[in-house]
Amino acid sequence: MTLRQVYQKGKVLLEKAGIETPAFDAVCLFQKVFGLDRQQLIIHGTETAADSKADAYWMLCEKRAKGRPLQYILGEWPFMDFTLRVGDGVLVPREETELLVYTVAEHIKSAGLARADLQGADLCGGSGAVALGLSSLLPRLKLFCAEFYEEAFHYLEENVRLLENKAVCPVRLDVLSPEAALPVSRLDLVVSNPPYVAASEIAGLQREVQQEPYTALDGGGRLAVLPSDCPAVDSPSTSRRNCSGGNWRRTGAGRDEVVS
Repeated sequence: MTLRQVYQKGKVLLEKAGIETPAFDAVCLFQKVFGLDRQQLIIHGTETAADSKADAYWMLCEKRAKGRPLQYILGEWPFMDFTLRVGDGVLVPREETELLVYTVAEHIKSAGLARADLQGADLCGGSGAVALGLSSLLPRLKLFCAEFYEEAFHYLEENVRLLENKAVCPVRLDVLSPEAALPVSRLDLVVSNPPYVAASEIAGLQREVQQEPYTALDGGGRLAVLPSDCPAVDSPSTSRRNCSGGNWRRTGAGRDEVVS
């Protein structure tokens, strides 16, 4: 079979499975196996495909057809102007997360603090997307990136290492533990993209999303953005410089309120 025929077979498989973007997903999977992007596939489409690679590509398509997140199959995903390693146990970075990063950076800049030597914390850091994104926009910002779960912390450490980022310090801790605050000192700002989906709504999410870690989705009644009641933030060593000139917002299942 030719490369084009192999690709088409995979795309048809995804179409029949009801995948929303079968052509895009098929190209991504094809590139992972054959090393050819869409344009290169057009150029080399009539060439014969190696049977072993064709089988490997179709196997990935079958995984995707069964609802396996594309990002997990690829093992990485672009975020802002860099790429993050992702997989089981860590939330996939999304465009909304980029919006959070740009918004926080803009607040800091508008407050005239972009050139200040700030130190902050990213709570529930996951893959490190928020911390690494902010670091790329604000080179003088130093960030503790806190993550409790082992699987996610693995990706956090790996992404910091691969991006050779010296400004982000991965810290494995529970942000709701008073003892956890001890190694985190002098925080000028705190940012977080915590679990915020109501437990009752998770069953109705896309099947791909339901394969992401439940702990990163379920806002429950326990976790929220907590400058006022989170020990890791309410430490005696934490300064309360208000970079945004506004208020904090607590979010989570059954709670959405602005607090001063």
